[in-house]
Amino acid sequence: MKKILTIILLGLLISILLNFYYIKKFDNYDPTVSSQNQHFMIKSDPEKFWLRAHNLKAQLINGKNFFETGDEYRIPYLPSKIIYLFSLITNDKFYDQENLTIIKESYNGKFQERKIALDNKKVFFLIFQSFFYYLSLFFLYSKIRNRIDANSSLYLILFLSLEPTIMLFHSSFWSESIFFTLLIFLIALVFENKIANIRNLIIGLLLGLLFLQRSIAIYYFVILIIYYICIFKRSSLRPIFFTLLGYLMVVLFIGFHNYKRSDNFYVQPTQAKDGFYVYLVPMILSSSKKISTNEVKTILNNDLNEWIVKNDINLENESDRLIYYNYLQKKSFQIIIKNPFITFKLIFKKTLHYFVLDPLRHVHYFYKFDLRKQNSFYKTELADNMVIPRIVYSFLIYSIILIGFISVIKKKKTLCLLFFY
Repeated sequence: MKKILTIILLGLLISILLNFYYIKKFDNYDPTVSSQNQHFMIKSDPEKFWLRAHNLKAQLINGKNFFETGDEYRIPYLPSKIIYLFSLITNDKFYDQENLTIIKESYNGKFQERKIALDNKKVFFLIFQSFFYYLSLFFLYSKIRNRIDANSSLYLILFLSLEPTIMLFHSSFWSESIFFTLLIFLIALVFENKIANIRNLIIGLLLGLLFLQRSIAIYYFVILIIYYICIFKRSSLRPIFFTLLGYLMVVLFIGFHNYKRSDNFYVQPTQAKDGFYVYLVPMILSSSKKISTNEVKTILNNDLNEWIVKNDINLENESDRLIYYNYLQKKSFQIIIKNPFITFKLIFKKTLHYFVLDPLRHVHYFYKFDLRKQNSFYKTELADNMVIPRIVYSFLIYSIILIGFISVIKKKKTLCLLFFY
């Protein structure tokens, strides 16, 4: 236990030091971009979380019911709510010269209307993320210490405590840190393999919160159902039922909020519906038609504008936007199905790129460079110099994963754990 506590406390200390370092270095505006309002740390999705937290605060103070607040369910639901709650605790403001007016969100991602407030208590939010994460590791160890051998427990906690990519996310305003934390709490509870109804209801609620934190978790319940069937066999019906009940309670809460706010019942972020059309479809058609992606985008935009006019779609209206997103999703699937080999080739190529890990990508480089510019980092000398370290780092991480995978295979009694890979 002393070794485990030492590792967890060491990881927490390093993480908090990084919190202070990044706030001191990057809690400011980026002078290298045309907009004088762009913050080093709070841009891209974190800026959207910040904006929605501000709007939630303004709407509630101005007398709106919670279920009447918000805008289109475009991005994950939970991050902005957590930031808002933290602002209540710290009595902090989101923007310089903040007042209680609503900042209209632009759907092209450009809403640099106000400056993010500086010299506030952002660092305490990052410390909260760090503390919450390392608390989850202690909770995980308390659940596994009597179920797996001491060395395996030690290596697991050591890896999760000090792995650089995870640790750096605690010093960011992305959604990953709290997502990892919720996932660890969930795995710790699942690992106990108990049929208790309340426990499985809580597991379902945690599963729902994971989905609210990052929409990628929407289908995690499928993995959990397979795991339950593997572990409990004929007795799996009851834990599956209560887990799905907890999960559905969260999902239906989102649907109800959207319905009360906009008269539209839906539970999936709209960002998940047009992603293929925006990012993948142009590359597929460019390859199949042998033309540039810019030419493809021009053709797609013209066709899309014709469809909008023909179907009398008003993109200022949320109900019409939902029809629009559903059309984009349907159109994307049609193009993907018609071009299976090109699609597979593109996805396989992109996947290979991601196999070379970069622990600095989403935090350090995200702060230091404007990564939305094509050549801001990856065409620089620094990027070239980091290729070998990234390959070595990737090799180490995949080796650790492979060792763990082989270890599970050898211990036939724990084969069901393979579903967690």
